[in-house]
Amino acid sequence: MLIERGADVIAQNEDGETPLHLASQEGEVEAVRMLLKHGADINTQNKYGLTPFDLALQGGLEEVTCVLLQHGADPGDPLPSGTVLQTPPPHPIAM
Repeated sequence: MLIERGADVIAQNEDGETPLHLASQEGEVEAVRMLLKHGADINTQNKYGLTPFDLALQGGLEEVTCVLLQHGADPGDPLPSGTVLQTPPPHPIAM
């Protein structure tokens, strides 16, 4: 396993996502558990202000969401302002 050989569990990609973000949004429960066991930051935000918990919640991934909560995830505001899901359209379309 890469983690056992020193892989960085808090490394971020160009979108600020860590391996925990990616595992959480893909529903990879065992990977989430392993990353948390090896020190992944459960409440880190990506460049859009989303945490691994937010991504699991948005994806409807109940088991991952529960695991993250059990390990201390801050449920906070699951949709930070300015995200696509909270930003209203500029103007209604005229008919």
